[in-house]
Amino acid sequence: MLGLVEFMGTSVVVLDTVYEPAEDTELLAEALGELEPPRVLLEIGPGSGAVSVLAAFRGALTLAVDSNPVAALSTRLSSILSGVEEKVRPMVGDLFAPVYGLRFRAILFNPPYLPVDPIPGDLSSTAWAGGRPRGRRVIDRFLSELPRHLAPGGIAIMIQTEGNGLEETEEKARSAGLSVRVLGERKVAFDTLLALAIRLP
Repeated sequence: MLGLVEFMGTSVVVLDTVYEPAEDTELLAEALGELEPPRVLLEIGPGSGAVSVLAAFRGALTLAVDSNPVAALSTRLSSILSGVEEKVRPMVGDLFAPVYGLRFRAILFNPPYLPVDPIPGDLSSTAWAGGRPRGRRVIDRFLSELPRHLAPGGIAIMIQTEGNGLEETEEKARSAGLSVRVLGERKVAFDTLLALAIRLP
């Protein structure tokens, strides 16, 4: 099923099983505006491609990696619809696997963070189900792999909730040689969303 969704001045394609842009997507897009426009950017979990398209509008070549092949197709269609298909490169894979060995000065990630387990057979649930008990299953994997893919002086912007545990994220980042700063926050019905800037000195 094909659906068009308006998002921050552009239209994106949302196919079945693909995460529709929401408050967390907006918070990530707003945080993107805090970055100096990078030449190359990695987005993990682009979903519909909404933020990847906005990054392309700012001139970045965006590698967009999603574990859901339907999301990769949505990202491709969204980039074509916005006329930035030469600037957005969808890839299918788990976290950093498709870009293994590469380092980036800018990385974006809106992980699954809800404290529930994915529903067996429901591909769409992998976009929001972060695992029990605190929704950190994918967040912690990302943090452990991030130092190998962030260039010195680079920044990753990651979304999480207060309920996921900000102190735990800060501790895991410090142990990996990274620093964390809260860039922005947004209260939603179930929690408070945080946009975190994670830097490698």
